[in-house]
Amino acid sequence: MREDITAIWDGLTPEMKAAVVRGAVAATGSLIVAVFGAGAIIYQIGRQAGNAIRQNRHNETLKLKLDIYKDIIAVCRTSSDAEVDMSSLIRLFYTEMVIFKQIEQTGIQAAIPKARVPTLIEKKSAVASAVVEIVNFTERWRIIDPRIDVFGLATAVANYDINEAWWPYFNAVVGRMPTEDRSGTIFPWQPPDDATLEEIGLKGTQLIDALKTFQSYIYDLQIEMQNLLLGELFERQIPACKPVDPGFAIQLNRHRELTTYFERDTAWGQAQARIESEVRRPEQKRYQESR
Repeated sequence: MREDITAIWDGLTPEMKAAVVRGAVAATGSLIVAVFGAGAIIYQIGRQAGNAIRQNRHNETLKLKLDIYKDIIAVCRTSSDAEVDMSSLIRLFYTEMVIFKQIEQTGIQAAIPKARVPTLIEKKSAVASAVVEIVNFTERWRIIDPRIDVFGLATAVANYDINEAWWPYFNAVVGRMPTEDRSGTIFPWQPPDDATLEEIGLKGTQLIDALKTFQSYIYDLQIEMQNLLLGELFERQIPACKPVDPGFAIQLNRHRELTTYFERDTAWGQAQARIESEVRRPEQKRYQESR
């Protein structure tokens, strides 16, 4: 059969042979083009699918960041309200006592202050709950940026200072705020003397200062979370707060510096170091005795 094909080929004229060769070349070229075309289409489809997957993942990430930001805004709002409520009660009680004494000197019956010990304790509990919420947030969402734990440290430090200022103030006012019986009748009440009033004002100011520090950390947290979670969405960054009075803004890019400060140079950090030292001392003693 091979000889027949050869004979047929030899019997063709030069023009016919050229036509056959051109046809074969054209067919081969068409096949190559078809193969490469199909490969290009498959590659393009795969590339578009990959881009679509990446875009969907990116969109879902942005949605998650927005949800997390809504979560922290709710936490910050509750915490800020708790701080404002407690600070306002402390200021109001002092102001009402001063006004009471001034009006009393004129012989006119003055209004008894509205502050009550149970209300004060309730406000303090709300602040403590706010502290826990912020610490929980920083622990729950460290996956988005491990550096946010600096806000947990800052909040613990602020809470320590609040508690240190709380007890002197509470002891100063617990027996001097008006009290009521179960029917709501107010027991006879008189304002404290000037020296005691000055002491209450001083201790109240110290407690308010500690609460203000907590409030500033809440503000810093909101700013950093906006930049971290929404910066890409809105393509901008908000500058950190610049405190008017001596202080500093908590920023994630100062994580190492601020962590060192909170753990080493604050009253909370030094107290933690003492506790850790006391816990380790018996263990070291047992280790030495066992050698």
